[in-house]
Amino acid sequence: METYFQPRSEVENRGPLILIINGTITGVAAIIVGLRVISRVFIVKRFGVDDWIMVAAMIFAISNVVIAGLGVKYGTGKHKWDLNKADVLPTAKVRYATHIIYTLISGLIKVSICLLYLRVFPNIRKVCLATIAFVTAMSVAIILATIFQCSPVDAVYDEEKYEHYTCFASIPFWYATAALSLVTDIWILLLPLKTVLGLHLSTRKKFIIAGLLSLGSLYVQRVLFVYMH
Repeated sequence: METYFQPRSEVENRGPLILIINGTITGVAAIIVGLRVISRVFIVKRFGVDDWIMVAAMIFAISNVVIAGLGVKYGTGKHKWDLNKADVLPTAKVRYATHIIYTLISGLIKVSICLLYLRVFPNIRKVCLATIAFVTAMSVAIILATIFQCSPVDAVYDEEKYEHYTCFASIPFWYATAALSLVTDIWILLLPLKTVLGLHLSTRKKFIIAGLLSLGSLYVQRVLFVYMH
């Protein structure tokens, strides 16, 4: 087999595993969101902005799985030197697209959770609104930086097309954005805990509710983080 750098007798391919994990996780998330939609529409009979945003995030998540599947077809999950030369460009394009979509999904979920807090915990309204503004600005900034990380723009996935191009250091950028995303995750998890713990419930129930809120939010965020790897 002709590879990008040199032929190898054994090719490590994590692509199928990536696809199975992403597909399974997204399937579970789709069921959870579907149950939430059914509950809000047919039982509560109210469908808020936070619900619409969560549905949008789910649609993008499903789209990301489809795109990731296309990436696996071309070689996502293999080392660059194990790729056919013809597959290097489409694989890079898929990676570029999934990075952008992941950031959008992450931002939508965080905003949806904060809007849910606004509805359930009105006493933290100002903090939630400030958090929504920050998350929105952060997500837009990361998406724009991802899109325009190279000049010309398409040099990020087709560097062989140009003799001269410039790109900022992407590795430190991704570490910084991952750290910032984690910090905002933790912040959003902590927002309602004081209110939840102050409810007139038994200590056991307080901690159960707090744990469910925290684990639920953390689960969704960490699950979607898989798309970055």
